[in-house]
Amino acid sequence: MTGASIRVVTNGSIESSGQRTVQPYVLDITPDGIISYSGTLREAPPETGRTVHAGGLAMPGLVNWHSHAPMTILDGLVGMPGRREWLRDVWELEARLTAEDVFTGALVAFGEMARHGITASVEMYFHDRALIAAAEAAGFRCCVTPGVNETPGFVRRFGGWQTQLRAALAAGDSVSDGSVVTWGLSVHSPYCVSEHTFREVASAARHLRRPLHLHLAELSAPEELDGWGYAGFSAAMRPVGSDYANVIAAHGVNLTARDWMQLRDWDWRVALCPRSNAVLGLGLPQVPEPCRDSIVRFGTDGAPVAPLDVLASAAPLAASQRAPGPEAAWSRASVLRSCFAPSDDRLGGPAQPPIGRLAPGYAADLVIVSPGPWQRAAEPGTALRAGDYVTDVWIAGRRVVAGGEIVAFDLKAAYEDLFRIRERLRPAN
Repeated sequence: MTGASIRVVTNGSIESSGQRTVQPYVLDITPDGIISYSGTLREAPPETGRTVHAGGLAMPGLVNWHSHAPMTILDGLVGMPGRREWLRDVWELEARLTAEDVFTGALVAFGEMARHGITASVEMYFHDRALIAAAEAAGFRCCVTPGVNETPGFVRRFGGWQTQLRAALAAGDSVSDGSVVTWGLSVHSPYCVSEHTFREVASAARHLRRPLHLHLAELSAPEELDGWGYAGFSAAMRPVGSDYANVIAAHGVNLTARDWMQLRDWDWRVALCPRSNAVLGLGLPQVPEPCRDSIVRFGTDGAPVAPLDVLASAAPLAASQRAPGPEAAWSRASVLRSCFAPSDDRLGGPAQPPIGRLAPGYAADLVIVSPGPWQRAAEPGTALRAGDYVTDVWIAGRRVVAGGEIVAFDLKAAYEDLFRIRERLRPAN
């Protein structure tokens, strides 16, 4: 909340569609963080509050559709073998994390995301109340998805799936009205829960009309669906997908063309994490063209792929357009569009304003970019790094980045706490 009306004056605007306005542009923001006017300065209503001359071009905030924010703690502590070996090492370290550690790791991550133009993320982790508290302390819009993991280590720490689900629901219920945080539910993945548990958690999400978040098709279908009795991903997901659309599936590396088209028919969202997948040696997804501008979104995941920049995460797919074959031909403009929310309402709770546009009635989640560097972002061969362009960020009408630096909280102090946690976790040589 801003506490007073604000007028942000820029040199123009960029919508998620790519449409531009290059003339003095105004965004009026109400005290409760909603855009009341967006348009040219010449047509703007009289000023009623404080004016900020931000310069640059205004655009909607980017969205990180799949994140494990507290994993900033683990940067430099885990090697990079295959996916299963990497997860084993990660989970061994994560078993030593306290709620206070999770708060610190998430706080640093939210600061870094904001510095890179991200104004919202979808989170899957544990110690969910600490994650919620970190998002609120950072003023960062976040959909936290507490969930269930039936691997032995998680069951020892957090109880069976029913106990974990009750804790997830309690964490969601702890989110206060008017918070920048919303919530959903999650299951880690088909290789970490039984089919019965997956259906029970999905049923709870559907009943509550909350997003369901999971990892899907990171591994091959025989590996990932072992014990479920299905030959392919779309068949395994059908009992949920056929009657519930509010699902966010991360990765999708091993989805077939038939799987992709089925998920499109169900109107799911698939959060691709190309840079993380490349680091872990998982390869790039083969996405049919009809799915790219409809259900594809991008996330940073939790592998050590600093900086936390969703454009940089998407970059391997943007580069793949130089490869032969129709499945590899990604338009950079298409990649850029999918890094915004595209006016998608599944990140919000029942009382949340929509995000993803610079328009009256939408949340005042906006980013100011330098026009020259941003214009070059659409050119082939130019590195995709939002940190090269972002100067200022507002989330829910609150300024969180000014002149490229975090102003919502003390990021330097948070990093000092993070470094102490890393030293505690670092194995003695």
